[in-house]
Amino acid sequence: MANFPPGQNHELLTLPPFTALQPQISSSNTEAGPSKPKTSGARKRLPLVGRAILQDYYNNVSCYPSLSDKRDLLLRVNAIEGCEWYTNAHISRYFQRRREGQGHTNRKSSVGIDVKQELAENGSKKKRTCKENTTDNILWPSLIPSKMKALSVLLKETPNPLVAEMEVWADALKVQLEDVSRWVKMQKANSKKTAMQNLSEDEEDELDDTYPHLPTPEATASPEPSYRRSFSYSSSAQQSPLIETFAPSVFTTRGPLPTPELLRSSFTPISPAILSPVHAPPALSVASTVKLPQPNPDVLSPMLMLQNLALTYKEGISTASSQLLETKPLSPSEFASQFEPFERRMQHFLAKAQGGAYAEVGLEPSMVQNE
Repeated sequence: MANFPPGQNHELLTLPPFTALQPQISSSNTEAGPSKPKTSGARKRLPLVGRAILQDYYNNVSCYPSLSDKRDLLLRVNAIEGCEWYTNAHISRYFQRRREGQGHTNRKSSVGIDVKQELAENGSKKKRTCKENTTDNILWPSLIPSKMKALSVLLKETPNPLVAEMEVWADALKVQLEDVSRWVKMQKANSKKTAMQNLSEDEEDELDDTYPHLPTPEATASPEPSYRRSFSYSSSAQQSPLIETFAPSVFTTRGPLPTPELLRSSFTPISPAILSPVHAPPALSVASTVKLPQPNPDVLSPMLMLQNLALTYKEGISTASSQLLETKPLSPSEFASQFEPFERRMQHFLAKAQGGAYAEVGLEPSMVQNE
């Protein structure tokens, strides 16, 4: 209890009942409702290269793109680095804002699809997979038809551009340098391919004439031969003894091999008038000839000497005389009588050798000795 000072009338003080304090809520917060979480980053914007693709289609093609054209545009934009987040709904909103800014009313597109209905279908914000791929989208995604026409004019004026020149082209057209370089390389390759395919017929004939080929056969009613004959050349009978028909070989035939009788019948006999007479070579002068080495009796053995003499002796021993040796001699007188013809021939040979008849073949008279 509270203590009051003495001598004073103290009345019971009554206090109002206790009331809890209510938190003060501002009217602004009550009307605004619950607060929304702040976004962590700024809104993404399409880079200048991507906007150029959409703007070129809007200015040169149509302000109401069809579904297939939107997929093509989306594929080109997504191919740019850092633009993978762009969806088909963004493309629809871009064209819608451009039409509203220029006073275009919503109407059906060229393919009969209402723009509002198309935006409602694409409002799911789910990225669709673009399945249609073309050569231009794969090789140079940042190049659109109008940019390619401009590059064609530049390439025609500068057929072999440098890297610095292609950088200027890419900067002026607002496209990527890699796409420009790849496009220039492809144009050069196509021009070379076209030049090879457009060869004239005269040039092809000149190329064919450089290689020998068989003549074209004429139409005939005769049956095919049993083997393929070799090609024969026409030749003069006075200058060449070539035969008109050659015998086939296993390397030139593809059909069955001919029989020996057929081979013999295919040969044409050579006339004696065709063969030119064989003349002896002109005799060389003594001064121009090399002197033959003379046999040395001290080095050559007697047996070798006799063999050399027998080869150079024109009247050699007759084979008919060998029949005398079939009967064996039984006495010295029979032996002498049987070998008497050989001794007579040897004496005749030695006499001619001493007279110098065989000096030309290397048998000098001084080499012959009489006992």
